[in-house]
Amino acid sequence: MLASAYLFFRLVKRRLALHFYAAIFCTFIMRYTHVDAFEFFGAVPQVITYDNLTTAVKKVLEGKNREEQERFIQLRAHYLFESYFCDPGKGHQKGQVENLVQFAQRQFFAPVPSVSSLEELNQILLEKCISYENTTVPRSSLTVGEAFVQELPIMLPLPPRPLDCFRVVPVKSNTLSMIHIEKNAYSVPVSYASTQLICRVFAEKIEVYHGKSLIATHERCLEKGKEILQYDHYLDLLLIRPGAVLYARPLHQAGLPAIYQKFLDKCRNRPGGMKEFVRLLLLHREFDTSLVEEALGEACQKGMFQYDAVRQLLFQRTLPEHRLPQLSLAEDSSVPRIQVKAPDLSQYNRLLQKRSVVH
Repeated sequence: MLASAYLFFRLVKRRLALHFYAAIFCTFIMRYTHVDAFEFFGAVPQVITYDNLTTAVKKVLEGKNREEQERFIQLRAHYLFESYFCDPGKGHQKGQVENLVQFAQRQFFAPVPSVSSLEELNQILLEKCISYENTTVPRSSLTVGEAFVQELPIMLPLPPRPLDCFRVVPVKSNTLSMIHIEKNAYSVPVSYASTQLICRVFAEKIEVYHGKSLIATHERCLEKGKEILQYDHYLDLLLIRPGAVLYARPLHQAGLPAIYQKFLDKCRNRPGGMKEFVRLLLLHREFDTSLVEEALGEACQKGMFQYDAVRQLLFQRTLPEHRLPQLSLAEDSSVPRIQVKAPDLSQYNRLLQKRSVVH
């Protein structure tokens, strides 16, 4: 189980929403947790009680007054709920919520789940939260789900769209077509090398924009000093410089399936083979990965280690038979060209001129 995580939960009539986030304790992560909970509930509580956490409170004023953080104000303005802050040092004013961590540990983490990713853990928690709705509320005949249905009419409706939870970071890509965010390097398409860009940093991903156009998406890396490269971003350059294919870091980092290595071994020993291998990878822009790998497997079985053959196999899988395009070979294609001489039909005309009789 991942040790570095941030647990979020909310309680509405004992209905629970649990979600783990990577340990990035900042205001916009707090916004994420609220948005996820509201989407799970399908509604928004009218009032939410808080400690005087610094992600929500900039300064404690006299009595119940607080100077709130700007991002927290944006959150409340979007969902229209009221905030109620406990007196400093009196967390017991939140009632049963103080014991909810221990309750969640007993209910959902005993025994401790064995998972390989946050996604898998969150899926398990979601299933357990939904199952928990069948539990009977103490000192009541109602289940958790039934009690929540009774409270739902007095909750606030969700806004038409959820609040965007990201921070905007202006960046400039370097000559290697990478941007640097939080001490990590992320690739962008080579056509945007040395360009001013905008990065949207979410809790679990980053998006890179050129103007209003989304040009790259990466899973957010929580380590430091890493390079997160997508080989597709460099294929246009490798098509021009095919000699670099064998040494390209993005391809080594991608860990392509063995079938690609088999094609690469066949391509590297013939003229123009490296460029043909790059064209094979470019097929992923037109066809699903599963279809490309399936076509590669069939081509391998038939001994057809050529880009044009694989492309034609993909057309056979995706187009009706009567719409299959004519095979068009590139100038440097390794597929043999067989020229068939057209027959000379004028020979039959000469037979008629001689008034020959054919029996």
